[in-house]
Amino acid sequence: QLPVSVLFVDIRNFTGLSEALSAAEVVETLNEYFQLMGGSVLDHGGIVDKYIGDAVMAVFGVPFPAEDDAHRVCSCALEMFELLDIWNARRDTEGLQPIRMGIGINTGEVVAGNIGFEKRMEYTVIGDGVNLSSRMEGATKAYKTHILITEFTYDLVHNDFHTREVDCIR
Repeated sequence: QLPVSVLFVDIRNFTGLSEALSAAEVVETLNEYFQLMGGSVLDHGGIVDKYIGDAVMAVFGVPFPAEDDAHRVCSCALEMFELLDIWNARRDTEGLQPIRMGIGINTGEVVAGNIGFEKRMEYTVIGDGVNLSSRMEGATKAYKTHILITEFTYDLVHNDFHTREVDCIR
């Protein structure tokens, strides 16, 4: 078991957006988006664990946990929105729809290792620490906010980031 910080970032209403695009345009849009989001993850010392449709799962703290994993994941999330704003401004000049997204973050224990079978293995993390960050990302829709973090991340970063309590989510 490893203590890590996990980030899920997902495009809002991607199905509706993609229905207005050709398959090639969907791929181009996703690749541009993944370039920005994945680049931010790497710049902040995280790893892109996987792409899940139009979502990105990133992990900070594998294979080696660091004291500042929670700080780096939160800084990454903020930068992702800065990058999105710049990209959307460019998209607007090209007559393209803006992209919206939500981010969920949790810090907790996970199990890291290879998952799969002998012909196709994938290094990943699993456990409640991952599930909670995914749930936070999903909850950004209901709470109409951009970023939600769990209390476990909050406990590590509240002195360095402007935060507010939203609710007790179970």
